[in-house]
Amino acid sequence: MGQLQGRCIHGFAETDSELVRVDNLIDYGMEQVRLNVYDVAVDARVELVNGLFGPAGAGVYHAGVEVYGHEWSFGCRMDVGSGVFSCEPRLNDNVGKFREEILLGGTKLSQAEVLDCIAALEQDWLGEDYDLMSRNCCHFCSHLLLLLGARPMPRWITSLAGTGEALRSSAQAVQKAALTSAPCLMGGVQAGLEAVQSLLTAVDVVLECVRTPAGGAAGPASMQRWERCIAVRVAPGRPQRIGPNYQPEAFERLLGENTSEPLEAMLKHGYFFQLEWEPPCLFLRKPASDCALMVGDSWVRQPTYVLLNSSEISLSGSQGGEVQLSFKVDKNTSALGLKMDRTLSSLHSARASSDA
Repeated sequence: MGQLQGRCIHGFAETDSELVRVDNLIDYGMEQVRLNVYDVAVDARVELVNGLFGPAGAGVYHAGVEVYGHEWSFGCRMDVGSGVFSCEPRLNDNVGKFREEILLGGTKLSQAEVLDCIAALEQDWLGEDYDLMSRNCCHFCSHLLLLLGARPMPRWITSLAGTGEALRSSAQAVQKAALTSAPCLMGGVQAGLEAVQSLLTAVDVVLECVRTPAGGAAGPASMQRWERCIAVRVAPGRPQRIGPNYQPEAFERLLGENTSEPLEAMLKHGYFFQLEWEPPCLFLRKPASDCALMVGDSWVRQPTYVLLNSSEISLSGSQGGEVQLSFKVDKNTSALGLKMDRTLSSLHSARASSDA
């Protein structure tokens, strides 16, 4: 077969004389390009809204471009540096739940040339310049697809990125259509809209304690879940500090009166660390550069660190020192759920006392 001439359309490569299956792109010296799309938040309500609104041109999505076995995208950073990052294709659980892949033809660029493009983009797409409405992952993917010579992404993915009013302006039309075709879904649609708006403004974060210092209060394994958890709501521009001065009741349960010397030393700044939310990323920020914090098995050397769901944050008096306190991040549990657990526990305790 001769050199492929023309452009790529969904599922096919268009030549001067025929349409060739994308499966045969390799025969033309081209590498397949895919767009991987995620629902922003692992939440059934958001998935419902995106499922209904996608065909109508609205929705809240994260996107990444897959080429040569890597998925490339762009996100927010609270410190200086590029916001361009890569991950295993279709496995970026930090931003949400994978929805679908879209074939966007192929690229004639070699793997080395693609990496050169990424290196250039890293200089222009800084994490501190991220903006939810005007410079986000969808804008980045559109630009990268252009450089690769692939097809542009569908408009339904970029609708919200194009204008902050897209969701609101389309809501009435979609609601009217839903009332006509599926009135039984309206309760779910309304709940989904509220979930989307909440996502754009704040997020519930639960820190579940998994380790306390020796000699402190009863270990977390012996506590009920609500007893070993700290629930906070984090909004963009409104960081939440974590420490005994800010969650006194929770730390009283976890530490008792025997706070270890390393933890006392860390409290010279007034708190252990703070959480910051810049959709779609949750950040850990150190109170000072000399604070000894770990995420997983790695010491946090920079001022801020992106937290994944289920990340484990550990506190130590010094780098290399014994871990004193550890928390597991949980963005799937609501503060309301923990309050209900606490209420039920109190009712059970009261009933047990009366029976005795």
